[in-house]
Amino acid sequence: MRELLEFLNFGPVILEVLIALAPLLIIFIIFQVFFLRLPKEYLGKVIRGICLTLIGLTLFLQGVKVGFLPVGYQIGETLSQIDARWIIIPIGFLFGLVATLAEPAVRIMSY
Repeated sequence: MRELLEFLNFGPVILEVLIALAPLLIIFIIFQVFFLRLPKEYLGKVIRGICLTLIGLTLFLQGVKVGFLPVGYQIGETLSQIDARWIIIPIGFLFGLVATLAEPAVRIMSY
């Protein structure tokens, strides 16, 4: 159980998310104080949204850290041991193509 908790260490991920969200939060606070002056009810909704963003982004990045990164390291290690080095370029192109096509933002921009 202890290994699992160490493997799922959320501390660094939460810190990364807080660092990423801090500039947005600071800008929002400045605009709220000087320009927006939103009512308390709406401000409460914004704060809940920021908290949900913090939770969602933390869970997403933790999932990437636990699920995708080990697979990526394993694929990279396996590819580096291939004798036919020329095959790495088409495989890299294929990975890039699949990742690009899978990204919803890229598909939306193509319309």
